[in-house]
Amino acid sequence: MGLLSRLVTCLIVAGGLAFWNLYGRDLYHAWLESMGKSVGFGEEMIGYFFVLLIAYIIAWIFTRRYEEEHAV
Repeated sequence: MGLLSRLVTCLIVAGGLAFWNLYGRDLYHAWLESMGKSVGFGEEMIGYFFVLLIAYIIAWIFTRRYEEEHAV
């Protein structure tokens, strides 16, 4: 994985985390509380896990296409 691919991966992951913190996290907390559950470490960890997983999959798709087009 080249430097540009790593940079793109970092930017996509940072964007996913920013989106999660601005929009998704409050909705997730409200959904959990509407079900009568409290928000603890495990719930936070699961939320971040799914955001990171989705962000890495998106980054993998973008960087894979780029690396295939620019392979030597």
